[in-house]
Amino acid sequence: EGIDPFDVSANMEFQERCLLEYCREVKRMIGDKNLFFNGMHMAAVSGIETHFEVECLPSGWSYDFFWPHISYARGFGKKIVYMTGRFQVNWGDFGGFKTRASLEYDYYDALMSGAEVSIGDHMHPAQGLNKSVYQVIGEMNRWIKKLELYTEQTKPVSEIGVLINKERSLPVNGNLCEGGTYMSDSYSGLARMLGELKYSYDIINETMDFSPYRLLILPDEIKMNDELQNKLDAYIKNGGKLLSSGVSGLRKDEKDFIEGYDGIRFCGLDQTNTSYFRFSEIPCGEIYDMDYAMYSSAGVLMDSSNPIASYVKAYHNKEWDGLHSYFYTPPEKADGHAAAAFSNSGNVCHICFSAFRAYAKSAAHPIKALVKMCVERLYEMRILKTEKIPSTARVSFSKGKDFGLVHIKVTYPEPRCGMDIIEEHQTLKEGGCIWIRGQYQEAFLLPDKEKIEIDHTDGYTKITLPEIAGYGLVCIR
Repeated sequence: EGIDPFDVSANMEFQERCLLEYCREVKRMIGDKNLFFNGMHMAAVSGIETHFEVECLPSGWSYDFFWPHISYARGFGKKIVYMTGRFQVNWGDFGGFKTRASLEYDYYDALMSGAEVSIGDHMHPAQGLNKSVYQVIGEMNRWIKKLELYTEQTKPVSEIGVLINKERSLPVNGNLCEGGTYMSDSYSGLARMLGELKYSYDIINETMDFSPYRLLILPDEIKMNDELQNKLDAYIKNGGKLLSSGVSGLRKDEKDFIEGYDGIRFCGLDQTNTSYFRFSEIPCGEIYDMDYAMYSSAGVLMDSSNPIASYVKAYHNKEWDGLHSYFYTPPEKADGHAAAAFSNSGNVCHICFSAFRAYAKSAAHPIKALVKMCVERLYEMRILKTEKIPSTARVSFSKGKDFGLVHIKVTYPEPRCGMDIIEEHQTLKEGGCIWIRGQYQEAFLLPDKEKIEIDHTDGYTKITLPEIAGYGLVCIR
């Protein structure tokens, strides 16, 4: 075809085109049978596959892989399966059986996300399947079946829409692909951060419906196109709220922001790679009056009359001239630019650096605190709030015709020697509180229907939790 094999971008585009041709041919051959192509670009194969599966094991993937991918897959309106496995390390790991607690954790994630669950195995070619493994899986399936009587009647409630481009650029960051099945670090950082903050979200592309969401987030490096810009213009004009970061929110020519950023003036692309920010107002909770590292090199310079954090430049960039490196790059002074600011209308907020990619890299609490400050000014009366529940726990809400379900996952993986390990369940002490927007009359734990104390305040139903080991599912009516 005359394609230069050393042109990495053209090579990858050729590979993807050939794979899609193969997928269509297989679809024609097998007809209406269940069909899923693992590892393909979700938006590209959504019209070919019958359902989506999200493959995740604790080794090469890490548990941070699951949530951004399941949150995107939901938007295509198909059945979703969590494709996990009993393996300790990887597929074909005959002698590996991760702990029961670890498998139960996967079931928890499936229940919380609206997915079904599949436990992968590898049959020994001479000895067949291991009975002990299937005894454990059978016991777990009997347990989850009781909860699925309720969960299958509900859908996750998400009021934040996180944008991803339908079309991905090839390649980005070496050979990693933005917007495909394997998402960039920005989405891993975002999913981790929003999970810790107990925010409910979906990941959507520009072809999907924006109207269900009270807030849209454009993380770090969203590329503008005509369809996206037109839909964002309409969304903002209708009172929608928008949070962007990095170079997201810029027009296609990257010379200015799109409409709606009134009061935030674009001053050019940021050429530094080691800048800092300082809060204009100190939020509560482990934030101090100091210059915090951005841990990011992609972003913009901007001025604003409504800043909430100032831009602090370093003495120089972190560089390497082939012989010497500038490794220590301390902050020098604020240079008059804003690091985070609101529009005059208060409906749009921009963070000048790639906050979500930076969080994936550093897990820096001040970056999470900055995002939280922005979101909570934009997104009032959110669907759920929590108190006395640690950042390691996850909470989600799903709704059915005449009842709601509150999922509380307490167990979390611990990094051990490069692996994410779950050996035992953690316990949440009695007294944790969850507020669900709306007036509900009763709450009880499933499947045993143990009653839970509730109260009503300021448009919310307050649920006071009993002690929860591992996972709890609360039904409210």
